[in-house]
Amino acid sequence: MRNPLLSLMAAFVVAFLGLPVSALATTSCPFTPVHATDNVAASGFDANADNAADGDVSSYTTPSYTGAYIEFYNDTSAEFEAVEITTYVSGSCSGTVDLTLAYDATGSGSFTTWGSQSFTMSDGGSAEFDLTSSPVTTTHWRITFDSYSSCTPGIYEFTQSLADCDGDGENDTDNGGDDCDDDDSSINTSATETCDGVDEDCDGTVDNGFDADSDGVTTCGSDGIPSTSDDDCDDTDSSQFPGNTETCDAVDNDCDGDIDNGFDADGDGYTTCGADGVASTSDDDCDDGAASTYPGAADSCDGVDSDCDGTVEVDGDGDGSYDCDDCDDADANNFPGNSESCDGVDNNCDGSPEADEVDSDGDGQMECDGDCDDGDDTVYTGATELCDGQDNDCDGVLWDDEVDLDEDGYVVCQEDADGWDGDSSPTGYEDCDDDNLDINPGATEITYDGVDNDCDSSTLDDDLDEDGFNVDNDCDDGDADVNPDAEELCNGFDDNCDEQVDEGYPDDNANGIADCQETDDDEDGWAEFEGDCNDNDATVHPDAEELCDLIDNNCNEQVDEGFDADGDGYFDAVECSYGADCDDVDADVNPDAEELCNGFDDTCNGVIDEGFDQDFDGFTICQDYCDDTDDTIYPGALDECGDGVDSDCDGFVEEDADNDGYFNCDPQECDDTDDTVYEGAEEICDDLIDQDCDGVDEECELIIEIAPTPTMVTGSGCMSARADIAAPVQFGSNGYMGWVLLVLCLVLPRRRRR
Repeated sequence: MRNPLLSLMAAFVVAFLGLPVSALATTSCPFTPVHATDNVAASGFDANADNAADGDVSSYTTPSYTGAYIEFYNDTSAEFEAVEITTYVSGSCSGTVDLTLAYDATGSGSFTTWGSQSFTMSDGGSAEFDLTSSPVTTTHWRITFDSYSSCTPGIYEFTQSLADCDGDGENDTDNGGDDCDDDDSSINTSATETCDGVDEDCDGTVDNGFDADSDGVTTCGSDGIPSTSDDDCDDTDSSQFPGNTETCDAVDNDCDGDIDNGFDADGDGYTTCGADGVASTSDDDCDDGAASTYPGAADSCDGVDSDCDGTVEVDGDGDGSYDCDDCDDADANNFPGNSESCDGVDNNCDGSPEADEVDSDGDGQMECDGDCDDGDDTVYTGATELCDGQDNDCDGVLWDDEVDLDEDGYVVCQEDADGWDGDSSPTGYEDCDDDNLDINPGATEITYDGVDNDCDSSTLDDDLDEDGFNVDNDCDDGDADVNPDAEELCNGFDDNCDEQVDEGYPDDNANGIADCQETDDDEDGWAEFEGDCNDNDATVHPDAEELCDLIDNNCNEQVDEGFDADGDGYFDAVECSYGADCDDVDADVNPDAEELCNGFDDTCNGVIDEGFDQDFDGFTICQDYCDDTDDTIYPGALDECGDGVDSDCDGFVEEDADNDGYFNCDPQECDDTDDTVYEGAEEICDDLIDQDCDGVDEECELIIEIAPTPTMVTGSGCMSARADIAAPVQFGSNGYMGWVLLVLCLVLPRRRRR
């Protein structure tokens, strides 16, 4: 935002030097309100009221500021409804300032006050005026400052709002009026609406009154021109207009000149709604995909309603076989030539169903459908297994409870009311432990051995706490102090098994809890009646953290829950002092697990892969992969060269491939593919082979023996063992041949015996 003080200084300079203070207005429609500020170029205004747009905009009349004014001139007369002014002052200012806004309504230079306001400004302050009234038409404005008190005024902003651009007597909607198009004087709220695609009366609806059926399309269409393709062809019927979907109703719904077009697909001259335009009547084409099918067409016995009379002549069940030769035209599963199904019906129309399609025992299932015994109504697939020695559900497996697993003559199940129908009847039933032949209903009960030998809960062996009451009568057969003859104690339990707790003890507040139970003996914030399962231990209560200590710390009737994470039945050895599970995240690792050869202690006994080191050499079979029957063979063992055994399990077995007496592990053997190569072999010089394995292929030495005569070389060519030079060497008359012989001797290899 512009600095007010700078603006005041600019106004002050303008006042004394005669420079223009700028302001803007518009001279054309539509009018956009102008925001006029200092130093903005202006045109179309006159400072001297001479009706000439000389661009000087405005000026102060005198530098004394008394009666100072600013004039604005607009060459085009226009109607305005508002003027907004912001003024700034400088210097020490007190008192009031009257601002008068005047306008020239006639252009004669006579000014009338339109609005006036009083205000008080402090030093460097500003004031804003919104002078609104009825719209006025003017070309000449004057703003006059009437009185001051040591104030220097300056115009900062000046805005005009145009009200009626087209001069039709109505303000535009942007200036509070109702004129929806202020550029066209024929458009206003008093205009008459015509069908031309324009909202002349500004009611928000285009061509209202020309859409009698309210289907959204007028009689002149969207282009406002009658008798064109976008016109409503029937303004009395809302189902007819351009662009509508054509339906079969004997009406031109889309106004394209064709009635029910698209509803005679087969081109037989009949639509799907007929000439009456009503569907499902006798004149409709009942099959618009077949040109031979229409009302009145010739009908034949072909399974088609050719004449559209609603009757299909031949195939009542749609199985492809007509009623003239179908033995059951009400069932599509039965027709000549069909395959027989397991349904007890003559599917192929040969006069009778198959023999296995009969339910002889009346159990609802036939032999062809899986009944493995069609002479017994208790035997069929899905039947409930009975204690009768039969495979009642036909799954091919006898019910486990019908099998005498321990061969003691008794089966687990209770005898079926219809008796045993199996191959051999058992001695008895209801064996309570079919894995132990000494336990069955016919066995003799051995008292107090912890086993229900005779499978009878009423015998004394079922008095587990030996308090004289068996489990049928003892409400806690694990506590000898709890039985029907016990004394009721004030302990929160039913000691005498009468289904009452702490009866006979005072209950002063009558809340159903004995007073002795409402105490918190261990002062842990929980009384026994509130769920404290041990009111003598402050670390035990429903809010306590469960510890792995064989105690129900949080009183949830579970001991050490959460310390068997893998659910293998063994507690975590780290968290529990008595825990034995060395890996509580793997259910396959626990003291009862099977030890695997996998490099882990599966059984938690501190030994890894026990039982998998057969030769006890410290390496298991899963590590000592080459031989676990010989304790001299294991990874890292000393491997003896030449014994043909891979003692160190490195996969390398020594051998003498070239049969030269040296093995490939022998340091004297440097090439086990060549029997002439080994330590001590005869070296052949310059053949690129190290026969004696000393790391060097010996070079051949050249020894030249020269004859004592000056004209010939003696000895056996280049193979002499030494050269005796008795006289200066001379090769022929010119020395040429001698030099050739010398060169040949130097370059030809020779074998040297060592």
